[in-house]
Amino acid sequence: GYPPRIDWAGSANLRAADKMTRPRYQEISAAQVPQVKVGDCLIQVIGGHYNEINGPAQRPDIDACFLDITMPPNQEIKLAKDPLQRVFALLTSGSADFDGQSPVVDQTGSAILYETGTMANSQIWVAAGSSGARFLLVSGQPIGEPVPGWTGRSTTPTRRPSSASCVRTASCTRSASSPTRSCPTTSTSSCTPPWN
Repeated sequence: GYPPRIDWAGSANLRAADKMTRPRYQEISAAQVPQVKVGDCLIQVIGGHYNEINGPAQRPDIDACFLDITMPPNQEIKLAKDPLQRVFALLTSGSADFDGQSPVVDQTGSAILYETGTMANSQIWVAAGSSGARFLLVSGQPIGEPVPGWTGRSTTPTRRPSSASCVRTASCTRSASSPTRSCPTTSTSSCTPPWN
């Protein structure tokens, strides 16, 4: 069976050279989305690919992956992450600890933005809370071009009305003396999402 329905619309920024291509809309039903179990956790591959399973949302000029992950209470999952890709998680229900960040994320609509670059972690670790967790995990190759209208100041602590979702930046690193994940107990929070 499928988890409860979530209506979700996504869009991707194209390279400047591809901006004038014909717009494309793709409606995807739950029956078209392949599922894979990792332990007791369910991963639905909406777009891109995960472990050689291709999701129905595909576009040759966009290197991106969209996963819908449902976790039972008190379960953990580890997922490989390309350190050079932009990755964020969007909590849709329940609560979870993302890579040892404190406090536990329990506000629906909260986004966790992971570090990118050669020093970024190559693994994501998530532990569901006592009521379980469901989140979207989105990753993609940066296009290396400026985004019009974005000032680049997404980590400036700025308060907005409480209806705004906050971004928590996960800063996990590995060192030669400690090959396991090492995450600080504090995180950089911002109520100015980088896509605004």
